[in-house]
Amino acid sequence: MKGVFLMELEEGEEDPLSNDISNLEISLHALTGLGHVISMMLLVMIVGVPLKALVDTSSTHTFIHTEVAACLGLSISSRDGLSMLVMNGDRVCSPGVCLAREVLIYEEPFSIDCVALDLGGFDLVLSVQWLCSLGPIVWDFDALSMAFWYQGRAHIWTGLGSKVLVAHAIADPRTILEKLLLSYVDIFKEPHRLPPSRRHDHCIHLIPGSPTVAVWPYRYPQLLKDEIERQCDDM
Repeated sequence: MKGVFLMELEEGEEDPLSNDISNLEISLHALTGLGHVISMMLLVMIVGVPLKALVDTSSTHTFIHTEVAACLGLSISSRDGLSMLVMNGDRVCSPGVCLAREVLIYEEPFSIDCVALDLGGFDLVLSVQWLCSLGPIVWDFDALSMAFWYQGRAHIWTGLGSKVLVAHAIADPRTILEKLLLSYVDIFKEPHRLPPSRRHDHCIHLIPGSPTVAVWPYRYPQLLKDEIERQCDDM
């Protein structure tokens, strides 16, 4: 469930974010801070200050908490008459837009336009507009991780609340294979003995006293060989 916000501008005023301002949307979860128990949140930095950002696929543009923008001393481009219409009929006003703010996410800088808004529970809401700039993304919400290829490097990020908070940026694809082998060294190490006994050991059961099967390594199956020989005998 999401709330749709329609931005209204004065006649003749240009919008810096999009030519179609009627498509500006934000989810109720991002606006109120309530809803989903499992959320992908990242630790971001703006002007050297760590902030909590929600990655929201239901919001079209990036939003920043008005109080956070004021505390950071960010310049907000005022937009007279700028208001947002919620689907339930409420109207929420926005003081303006923070243009081209540098947002540092795990040492990776991004230049993002942020709409100032009173958010509940989040400092920043990273939207679909930002996600589209990353290209294809592989998500694992159980591990709260996301993996993607950006600026010629493979990135693996885990969000706040994950058991292990990590961020990797790997430039050489061969390094990815090396890291994978090191992560599962117990699986890929060279065996020097028979595998240990397991709960379910598989074996080939032989019939006692049965003769050993010895056939030539023909390129076709044994049944096909028998059929060919039968047809040759008939001729």
